[in-house]
Amino acid sequence: AMILSPHIITGAALGANFQSADWRIYLLPIVAIILHHSLDRIPHYDYNLKPFSSLVAFKVFLDISVGTSTVALIYLFFNTDIDIFNTAIGAFFGTLPDGILLLSFIFPEKWLLKYQRFHASLHFHSKEINPQTGIETKKTINFIGLFTQVTAVAISLYFLI
Repeated sequence: AMILSPHIITGAALGANFQSADWRIYLLPIVAIILHHSLDRIPHYDYNLKPFSSLVAFKVFLDISVGTSTVALIYLFFNTDIDIFNTAIGAFFGTLPDGILLLSFIFPEKWLLKYQRFHASLHFHSKEINPQTGIETKKTINFIGLFTQVTAVAISLYFLI
């Protein structure tokens, strides 16, 4: 899965630009989930969630902390006019698909494993299989993946600040 910070920040930027008084606010969760999957379709950097361990849990916690802290610092020091409720809704639903994915790795229940396959079908695949050997290798996307994530975050920060 794409690291969570870009999903948190892009979802927050989306939410910050929705007007609460407008009827379209009810579309925010749906649009945030669509944004999540749209970002997952482009090459991106990620880290392994399997096998789930305390180190993986620490990475996820740190990742979420960086994303939420970034949004909180923008609100506190740069743009106190942000509708913090809409911003939080955008960040939450912009990250929710990966939250469900994480649950599927921790609790491999049948319906969660179905969701895992569905999520993978919408995802950019960072691994390729050599047709001659059948060996799976990671595509060389780390630089491109980091670039696309930094670009998505930079654009989102523009709309947050």
